[in-house]
Amino acid sequence: MADVTALPAAAAILEKLPKTAVDAAYFQVPTVKDKLTVEAPHGIDVQWLINDNRNKNVLLEGLENLSWRDGNPAIFVAGEANQTKAIKTQIKRKPGYMRKQAYFSGYWKA
Repeated sequence: MADVTALPAAAAILEKLPKTAVDAAYFQVPTVKDKLTVEAPHGIDVQWLINDNRNKNVLLEGLENLSWRDGNPAIFVAGEANQTKAIKTQIKRKPGYMRKQAYFSGYWKA
């Protein structure tokens, strides 16, 4: 999960995943024009969330609609500080969450 400011980092991570990787990637961008071409394994469902309202946490909404898989997922979340904190709170409650397999970075504030 990443907003437009973290999109390059998240895209680079997706491109390095094994071809057998499965799950979802959510990217928040302000306009359709901000979407990038992302090379992801075929098992990764890339979702583009178009939202120009910095105060609306559409990444959290995406997480709430995500079907959580069994196992211990690798997690990357980066974006606005308060939104990332809210996402982290929800993810920590999910089954299979392991701190050592998760990265959260709220590195800017709205």
